[in-house]
Amino acid sequence: MLQDSSLSPLFTPSLRAASIKLRGGDHLQNAESLRRLRESSPFLQIITLNTDLGMDVPLVRELASFNCLREIRLPSLPPPEAFQRLAVRPNLASLTLCDAAASPWTVLSQRILVHHLLKLEVCGTSQCLASFLSTTHFDVLKTVRFSFNATEVHTRITITDIIPVLETFRGAISSGSLQSLTLTWLDDSQDQPPLRDILVPILSLPAIQSFSFLSLVDVVRQEDEDVKAFAHAWPRLESLSLYSRFIPTPTLSIAAVHDLYMHCPNLKEVSLTRLQCPAIGVHAILAPRPDHVPPHPLKSLFIGQVVCPPSAAEGAMEGLLRYFFDLFPRLAYRAVKTRSGPLRIPTSGACA
Repeated sequence: MLQDSSLSPLFTPSLRAASIKLRGGDHLQNAESLRRLRESSPFLQIITLNTDLGMDVPLVRELASFNCLREIRLPSLPPPEAFQRLAVRPNLASLTLCDAAASPWTVLSQRILVHHLLKLEVCGTSQCLASFLSTTHFDVLKTVRFSFNATEVHTRITITDIIPVLETFRGAISSGSLQSLTLTWLDDSQDQPPLRDILVPILSLPAIQSFSFLSLVDVVRQEDEDVKAFAHAWPRLESLSLYSRFIPTPTLSIAAVHDLYMHCPNLKEVSLTRLQCPAIGVHAILAPRPDHVPPHPLKSLFIGQVVCPPSAAEGAMEGLLRYFFDLFPRLAYRAVKTRSGPLRIPTSGACA
């Protein structure tokens, strides 16, 4: 962590990454510090910038003048005229905005066109995220992480506030470019809708290969129909994470896993929160595909908790594991990972 008074001795042509804390002073002084950094370290590729004064045009102008910067991490969302200076830089591939909870952008007469950015991470309120996305368009964006945090103390928010953000986001990107999406909900919510209802605006994105949803509290229901919707919408999936710290209700069944097996032939890793072990004679057991079909490539299956109902017969857990290994013969170490450790079938026949 560097303060502006101690920067100069460390400015060298070989510097490739810097994390800078600009304290006190004014915007022009901070911009001057960045100018000196640019002149002394012209090949800088990564910069993390923290400032108590927020982002303004002079500061962002200096950032935009770095010819080799590929990754920028900013403490807040710059105003539109400042952001536009960054948006046109062909060298910039990754942008992180740590706190976009300031006043929303006003509607612009024209969208800000972002032609080269590949990765975007933004943390902020749903209102600010929606206003930001409504005034921008990303041509080749491949990886996105949105973290939704609390608004003002007296404003009640719910998980359904994500929906208009995702609707706006859908119109702010080229449909075939996005490959990875992570959504994190950092607040409480009064509603608990099915997850698929929240994600309706993005289920039409055809190129999704990685999707992750994380919430620190119980804000959505996770049902078999959710996983089925994702499996059918995103057949190119290679990674799916629906794991959360809370224990959702209802519990997923093996039908959800079977849908992924059938419709996502490229899937490499899956993380689920809770799954119910089927009871023989009560729950339908869907068969694997014929032997001539190439083995499924899944290598990692994490299930936070496997629940055995009272009606499950003795040895049901071992039967479940054997079923998973029939579906996914390439699982690493012939194990299903859980919170309490890996589940395997030892040579003795009892589950470990």
